[in-house]
Formats: sequence, structure tokens, C-alpha cells
Amino acid sequence: MVATASGTALTVKKILSSTAGTAITPTSYSGNQTLVATETYARYTGSGGHTFTLPSATGAGTVLIIKHKGSGNLTVSRAGSDTIDGNTSVILNTGDSLLLIDGATNSWEIN
Repeated sequence: MVATASGTALTVKKILSSTAGTAITPTSYSGNQTLVATETYARYTGSGGHTFTLPSATGAGTVLIIKHKGSGNLTVSRAGSDTIDGNTSVILNTGDSLLLIDGATNSWEIN
């Protein structure tokens, strides 16, 4: 949920929804990986210097979570000419998480 304040009013918007009790199970990778469009939670467990390449952005609204549980840096890179909030890649450090939304054709949004 996202809360925004306007004057004294507080507006709460639900941005993600799921069926109650539905678990999101991570898929763990320890090296370079091209993620697929049906992936929802990718966990990095390697020792750094690797790259996760995102699937092509189509504007479908798909949510993708990436969690860095390994060591060293993990690069999250675009597919083709896509952008990630206007960038070609994002660097994650150990412990970082990244929530991405396939917001538009050729555009992943960081949330």
C-alpha cells in the first residue's frame, strides 16, 4: 500500500494485490541469468560479478522482485533497447532488493 498526504487527509492506495494465502516462491540463481516473463521473485545467491537480464518489457503490469542474498555486486540489465527507470542497468549490493513493474512497452519501472 502507498500512503500519500494532502493537507490533513491521508490517502491509501493498494498497488499490489494477491489472493490471500498465496505465497511467492523465489527462484535462486548463483550466476548470470536471463529472467523470464513469468518470473515473479528471483533471488541471487552467487559471489558477485554476475548479471540478471530482465525479460522484454511489454507494458503488461507484471511485478518482478529481485533480492541480492549473495556477495559482491549484481547487475540487473535491460533486454534489448528497454530501460529501467530510464537507465540501462541497476547495480545491487548484498542485501538490496529491487521491485520492478513492467509499466510500458520497453520500460521497466522501479518501485
